[in-house]
Amino acid sequence: MTEAQETDIKECYEVAEKYLTNQYIAGECLTLADISCVTTISSLDCIVPIHLKYRRLHNWWDRLKMEPWYQKINQPGLALFGRFIKGFL
Repeated sequence: MTEAQETDIKECYEVAEKYLTNQYIAGECLTLADISCVTTISSLDCIVPIHLKYRRLHNWWDRLKMEPWYQKINQPGLALFGRFIKGFL
């Protein structure tokens, strides 16, 4: 991965961090926006880990990781993706 690519991913984290003014992306309730964003954010974390610098993003993701749908649907695919991508990094 190039430094520019890492910078691009960190910029995505910064945008998400600024957007998270509430508990969830679009307000105080879980919406399709959160489900859509968490798949991308969790995948990017396999490449460039989310640091505590992004406190709101980190807390948001921790909340979503506790959801049954996340554990059942996103987590297995994310584990597979993580193993796959580590073979290229």
